[in-house]
Amino acid sequence: LESFLQANYFLRLDPDIITSCCGTLFSTETFVLPSEIGNLPTLPAKSVFYGTLLFTIGTGFFYFLRAKGGYLFSAASALAFVVSVVAVFSFISPYIYELPTHRCPFCILQREYGYIGYLLYATLLGATILGLSVGALMPFRKTQSLSEMMPNLQTRLALTSSTLFLVFAAIAGYIGTTEQAA
Repeated sequence: LESFLQANYFLRLDPDIITSCCGTLFSTETFVLPSEIGNLPTLPAKSVFYGTLLFTIGTGFFYFLRAKGGYLFSAASALAFVVSVVAVFSFISPYIYELPTHRCPFCILQREYGYIGYLLYATLLGATILGLSVGALMPFRKTQSLSEMMPNLQTRLALTSSTLFLVFAAIAGYIGTTEQAA
């Protein structure tokens, strides 16, 4: 019932009605964090973004291969989520909109942008949730009834999470290169 009601709500939204999300998020009249994030220099923001994703993907594959560093991978996943959200505000959205002043993280969900936001957010959220799950499950590795299945589950979670972070990075990189070439 909850899924039906939620789907009904989203399907009945009218995207032609003007909302104040962009105006509220990026107001210059008051201090609002998203507007400050949007003013980050692009090159350092990209360096931190890709460096964090590379580190996270590396720790995920290391965990997949060695079954060590689960807490590190989980923490890296949390950090990658925060850095990626900042990247969406800072440089990914402006590339999608082809407008340096438009940084709204919600408009990329619309049809005129090819619904690319859904793919970006699905891969980012999936990667983050699975990455955090590896760390959350670490204490249960020593539980006798779970000791045989838990390492296998965690390595699959780490592999899937790392792959999703890689797909997210590839999409962001593709967006950046196609927009710069245009």
